[in-house]
Amino acid sequence: MAERRRKASSSRKKTESVKAPNTDVERRKRRKRKKAREQMLMKAGFAAVVVIIILVLVFVFTRKNGVDIIVNGQSVASVADKKVDTEYIVKTVEAQLASEYGTQVQIQDEVEAVKTRIDKDKAVSSEYAISVVRNMVTYNVLGGVIYVNGTQVLAMDNIDSLNALLEEIKAQYVPEGSKIISASFVDDVKTEAAYVPEGTIIDRDTALAKLTKGVPTQKSYSVKSGDSFYLIATVNGITVEELLEANPGLTINTPIKVGDKLNLVVSVPFLSVKTVEQTTYTAKQDKTVEYKTNSSKDSSYKRVIQQGRDGQKEVTVEIIRINGFEEEQKTISEVTIVEPVTEVIEIGKR
Repeated sequence: MAERRRKASSSRKKTESVKAPNTDVERRKRRKRKKAREQMLMKAGFAAVVVIIILVLVFVFTRKNGVDIIVNGQSVASVADKKVDTEYIVKTVEAQLASEYGTQVQIQDEVEAVKTRIDKDKAVSSEYAISVVRNMVTYNVLGGVIYVNGTQVLAMDNIDSLNALLEEIKAQYVPEGSKIISASFVDDVKTEAAYVPEGTIIDRDTALAKLTKGVPTQKSYSVKSGDSFYLIATVNGITVEELLEANPGLTINTPIKVGDKLNLVVSVPFLSVKTVEQTTYTAKQDKTVEYKTNSSKDSSYKRVIQQGRDGQKEVTVEIIRINGFEEEQKTISEVTIVEPVTEVIEIGKR
């Protein structure tokens, strides 16, 4: 019995002696693992701090704190006001120019306002930036443009002024008191409101001089009944000397007849005006003559047995003139207002 207790006691001691070293190893391992975790946490925390610092630095040095004003790809000014955008810059500059010229203005250059990181020490006010842009850009103004046969000829400050000038030019060829059916330009003349470079706008007097400037032009003239060199020259606004110079071989004493063709070199305005005039006048309506034969009378016999009388008619004609000179005349209507009386003449037939 005693022996068994000794063995059991010995066995417990051995077991305890074996377990004791294993417990220490476990504790050491746990301590190592704990330390490793602590080191990992410290490293992770340090890394997080570094990342935060980097993010802060990136934000600080890359934050868009202003706007860069760019004209045709070139930076011209920087402003600290982030509310400034492209539309604001363009509309403000166009409004200032429109106020100056009294008409709408359209910027032709590319203007941009780009948000970016700027050096605030070098930033300017938005007002100053707008003045810089205004002095740099090119622009067109809304004016009145005239086209002749499809080609742009000139531009005035507005379409109303241009149209009024054209009406004034046509009115020069409308005689006072005449019944003008129409007045138009010989060429195809059109006007429109369009944007044009500011430097191309001309004033009224300059435009008038250009549109009415005489251009030497050669044309053919057909001699009419009653014509003379002097009359032909006067009607066409030239001198007799100029008429003879345009027709080599002719002298002032050379006879001319109806149907002859003459050369004329006349000064034709840049814009020629065609007028169609209608006029009415009273003309003689010739009487008719009727003959009656009397076989009982000698052939030498002749007697008026009914006195004839001319009548009157109202004639309406259309006269076409180019720059005031008559080009064509055609009869529109003839209305008898006083009937003519037929004259009856008796003649012998024996």
